[in-house]
Amino acid sequence: MGTNRPKIDLLAEHQVVEELADQLMCAAGRSAAVHPAEWIEEVRSRFAAFRTHFIEHMSMEERDGYFADLARRAPQYAVEIDRLYGEHRDFAMIMELIRDLIERIQPDDRLLIRDCKRRIADLMAYLDRHEKDEDLIIMAVRRKDQSS
Repeated sequence: MGTNRPKIDLLAEHQVVEELADQLMCAAGRSAAVHPAEWIEEVRSRFAAFRTHFIEHMSMEERDGYFADLARRAPQYAVEIDRLYGEHRDFAMIMELIRDLIERIQPDDRLLIRDCKRRIADLMAYLDRHEKDEDLIIMAVRRKDQSS
């Protein structure tokens, strides 16, 4: 980990990600039947905020060596940590696909709006599992450190 960077509490940072995800899911979950243009604009805005923060969140975890540090401190989790690290690339790709859809979607595109809702819901389900898996490892490593 870089010595000039402040140590970030990943569990607290996961709470910020969860709050932005909840805001996005709330917006995406609203009906687009009556005012689809408003739905599109709100989802675009919420998705952009979520995506920007989550990309920085993933970059922080990678740049500051959190995965490497966890694997060093708890080698029994190395395979799981590698899987989580690899999922960052997948999240980035999924978010690009959703962003492209949101940017092109029009109020008359009723099926695409439904598809967009499904894609966002799927992304949030993947993210929820990913963040919970990370949190479990972080808490296990902290317990191990406290008992040492």
